[in-house]
Amino acid sequence: MEAEQQPLRNGNRDGIGPGDSFRPGLPKYPGYVQRSQRVGIFVDVQNLFYSARNIYDSKINFERLREFITARRRLVRAIAYLVQREGVDQTGFIEALRRFGYETRVKLLKERADGSAKGDWDMGIALDTIAISDRLDTVVIVSGDGDFVPLVEVLKTRGVRVEVVAFERSTAGELREAADLYIPIGEDLLIKGARRSSPDYGEDEDLSLEDIS
Repeated sequence: MEAEQQPLRNGNRDGIGPGDSFRPGLPKYPGYVQRSQRVGIFVDVQNLFYSARNIYDSKINFERLREFITARRRLVRAIAYLVQREGVDQTGFIEALRRFGYETRVKLLKERADGSAKGDWDMGIALDTIAISDRLDTVVIVSGDGDFVPLVEVLKTRGVRVEVVAFERSTAGELREAADLYIPIGEDLLIKGARRSSPDYGEDEDLSLEDIS
């Protein structure tokens, strides 16, 4: 198992209060947080990437996203889950995510004989969150996929607070209702002026750090 990341230096001065982000220009995190609160962030990259592309014709700023969600809490783990299509080079994208403080999990998209394809991380995300839930106070699922509702319910029975962060237009209503807190992603977490993404997040030949930050 990969080594646990060191907590970020994001303590709140008075111990509890509004989740003001520590980078100027970031939106305030809704609600109240404690600097001792242990948080884990689990990002369904495929869901997030295509939602940003289809809804806003833009790209998500993954570095700002992590900082916004952490919100002066103690970040224990931040894991990004990707599905890779054979023949598509995502090396630059993956390396950038790691520089932004994410661990990465990558699996190959499985294509069936009938032309359909299967590739998601629902089970992997569920296993990871449950496995480390005893070391977390809050689990943040960054996805709007309604398939995560059973996972949310299991985590809550284990005494873990569950927050869901996703684009409002692509979030299942039942997932929003199941979470202790639902936070819609706004345009302030998108890359301003980003060009329309190619069909796969690893296909831009001239993909730069700025494009996916």
